[in-house]
Parts: sequence; structure tokens; C-alpha cells
Amino acid sequence: MTLLVAGSGCVHASVATAPNPWTPPVAYREILVWEDVSHLGARERLEERFAHEAAKRTMEVRLVPAYTVFYSGYRYEVEDMLDVLRETPTEAVLQVTLVDAGSQYNQIMIGEDTILGGDEPFATYSAHLVDVATGEIVWYATAELHGDIFTDRGDVDVKMVREFLAHLALDGFASPPVG
Repeated sequence: MTLLVAGSGCVHASVATAPNPWTPPVAYREILVWEDVSHLGARERLEERFAHEAAKRTMEVRLVPAYTVFYSGYRYEVEDMLDVLRETPTEAVLQVTLVDAGSQYNQIMIGEDTILGGDEPFATYSAHLVDVATGEIVWYATAELHGDIFTDRGDVDVKMVREFLAHLALDGFASPPVG
């Protein structure tokens, strides 16, 4: 007997944010998204996901993938990056870092002899938003995400992107979705 279970995974998130108490929130119109990861494909996918989700939510902020502005094979100093960005409409940089990730294998007994099991992915991300004009960090956030056995890595990443975008809007650094 074969049991086929199809479904969509569920991802739970715990997000904490800390706006800079000495800097009033500014609803930025253009933010460069920089994923701090060495794998080029993963970096491009995540930066594109931020841009796509912001556009899909009709937020009044444009998120620009950093790989479209800066060559990935070059190591930039912070001041050099800020100098380049000051010549563009970009007002802030959102740097997202994967802190930890993995999966845990769990099994569920159904009846006496049927076992349903799978990997449950988890990830922890941090993010900070830097104002291009001042070079100051104006917002910091962390997100812990846990999926179930029907969740894949893409589900975890989408949830993280949506949570960070929602909290940027809640904290006043991006206009909330229109409508």
C-alpha cells in the first residue's frame, strides 16, 4: 500500500526588530537588497525574491537586487559602496545574513505500522537597514523560522522575505501595501 500525501508546508516565524532609537523612521522609496551569502545562485534568488514580493504587495518602495548594481566577484569597502549608491536613487541598503540553517528529521506514527516522516527545515536570519546618506544603521531585525515536514527551503525563504517586508512597513521604513 502506498500513501501519497500532498500538501503545502507551514512555516512559523518569530521576528524581532529594533529601530534605531536616535533616528526617526523614514519611509524609503528605493532600497538595495544585499544577501550576504557566497553562493551566487542563492544570493540572486533571494535578492530577486525581495524585489518580487515588494512589487507583488504593491508597496510604495522599490527593492533593487544588489547583484544588479555591484559585481559579485569584487570585494567592496563600505565607503566605496556608499559613494556609488549616493549617485543613484537608492536611499538605503537592506543587508540580509543567513545566520544558521538546517533541518531536523521527524516521524509521525499513523496506526501500528505506517510511519510518515520527513525533514523539517529551520533557518535564522539577521537584517540591518543602512541609510545611504548618513551611513547609519537605522533598523535591525532577526527572524527564526521553522517549517514542517511538508516545507521546503523555498517556503522558509519566502516567509522570511514577507516577514522582513511587513516589519519594515510596520516600523515606518517602507510604505505599507496599497489597497
